[in-house]
Amino acid sequence: MGRLQRGNLPAEVNSFAGREQELTQARQLLAGAETRRVTLTGAGTIVFVTGGTSVRPRADYAGTSVAFAGESAYAEILHTALAGSGVHALAAPLSGSHLGRSSTRRRQEAALPACPDCAIRLTSMLVRLRPQRLAPLGIGAGAPQGDEMTAERKFADAETLTPVMREVFGTDRGITAVDRLLNGTKKGVYRVTLDDATSTIAYVWNADEDYWDGLLPDGHDDPSNPFAHASGIDFFVGATRRLEAVGARSPRLLLADRSKNLYPADIAVAEDVRGGTLGTLLERDPDAGRRTLAQLSDLLRRMHGYRAPAFGRVAWIDGGGAPPDTTCEQAYLERTLVNIATAVPRDPRAAEGEAMLEEKLRTLHAALEPRDKLGVVHGELCAEHTLVGPDGEPVIIDIEGLMYTDIEVEHCWMRMRFGPHYEALRNPDLDPQRLRYYQYVMHLDLVGGPLRIAEGDFPDREWMLDVADSHLQKAIAYEA
Repeated sequence: MGRLQRGNLPAEVNSFAGREQELTQARQLLAGAETRRVTLTGAGTIVFVTGGTSVRPRADYAGTSVAFAGESAYAEILHTALAGSGVHALAAPLSGSHLGRSSTRRRQEAALPACPDCAIRLTSMLVRLRPQRLAPLGIGAGAPQGDEMTAERKFADAETLTPVMREVFGTDRGITAVDRLLNGTKKGVYRVTLDDATSTIAYVWNADEDYWDGLLPDGHDDPSNPFAHASGIDFFVGATRRLEAVGARSPRLLLADRSKNLYPADIAVAEDVRGGTLGTLLERDPDAGRRTLAQLSDLLRRMHGYRAPAFGRVAWIDGGGAPPDTTCEQAYLERTLVNIATAVPRDPRAAEGEAMLEEKLRTLHAALEPRDKLGVVHGELCAEHTLVGPDGEPVIIDIEGLMYTDIEVEHCWMRMRFGPHYEALRNPDLDPQRLRYYQYVMHLDLVGGPLRIAEGDFPDREWMLDVADSHLQKAIAYEA
């Protein structure tokens, strides 16, 4: 790492009593002493950058395992010495190839500093940092590489997808173009154009394609959890089958391969529906869009009218998994408490209003009457998640999150996303108390989720922060 840039200690430090030796060392440090692993991240913060072995010692990296432990201890001593000065010191474990994994991340979070302010600062740095994201932290070309740095995300291309296409279409069809479709956060979606001018869609599930990797709360990888991370080939296949069974159209599945023999990740190939989104159609041809919207309303009646066997993720329940030992409404309450807890250290408005946010949640929950009727719910159905088929029929995509749950969940989301077009989808038989409850739950879900993913390397981080900001304002103003 290059030379530490000069920083000015606040006036309070110069009059700070005691611990003169430590303060002298701090001034020397800030004056520009050469060091490999210290950098400034802004006014008032000294960050000692350590590697992954500071939270997970390894015998084959014994040197750094010991050195990083000492460096972390020194950072804590320095932080104590500077207490009250306005200057913070902390150790940031920017770990290597395993940083995104939940086990390592839990060790990092367990090692957070006792100082609440430093814990907040360090939490924001516990992300799957990649080389292009180090510059804003002041870490230059001398930063650790190899095992101490995560690699660039690797996406599919014509070469890696060729065995998959041959499996589906035979050896006489070649790839002429591969386009990675943007805006996804959980899986890679690729349009593959073949040499006969036809095209297909390939879905890829792995850590490189998943911008949530390493950023989710405990339990996200438990398939029995109704709110498990809505990503994976099993969820995709299970949802496809259930939608087909209830008469709801999704892209026709051509291949689902978990072997890693054709491609080094779980991969599926499906029909490419080229009619564009329902949102685009409503703008381009409102009359045609309204006809598709009417068909979508019929499709929803089939989904929501299906008598679900139990609450939970469709793929899990249909596969014989046991339902959670809780009611649907209680499960959403517990999830929302996690979202509030996520927001509190990341936004001062949430910290200040934590008790109020929880009280409103419990008040809305207490007003619900027991009910055991559940339907098939997409969860994020909107005009952008509805494609238009060859005959103008609606085709639902992004289906891995399909759940057996209260249908009011669907309507709360659609009411936000369809805007004035929601009237064509309205169901007059919904429970008004559940609508009020799930609308509040949804606002806080759109706070917690975006704040988590904004700590990673998702390309449109500012958009996610704007979403969180908007829905936190709505949650604070929501009347219980």
